[in-house]
Amino acid sequence: MAVMRPDKASAESPEWETIEELFAALESPLLGYALRYTGEAALAEDVVQEAFMKLHEQFAEVQTPRRWLYRTVHNLALNQRRAVAKTLALAEARDAGQ
Repeated sequence: MAVMRPDKASAESPEWETIEELFAALESPLLGYALRYTGEAALAEDVVQEAFMKLHEQFAEVQTPRRWLYRTVHNLALNQRRAVAKTLALAEARDAGQ
């Protein structure tokens, strides 16, 4: 099902009238961007997928979807790094206590 932008005359590139078109255009660059933060392809894919799912929920309200996606991928990737760092710190603390 195609989700159409209600405002075709937005300030951002008009070629992205549906989220599917946006996905086709930005999936690969976003994966590369996320990979630089996560360091793992699988995590980068998860981050990009989550960003597009969040965009799908509020596509009609987002005025600049490209900018929004990059910011969301950035934030999600940083959150992922923090979660991994906490997990590693807990594992190291557990191992040190044995």
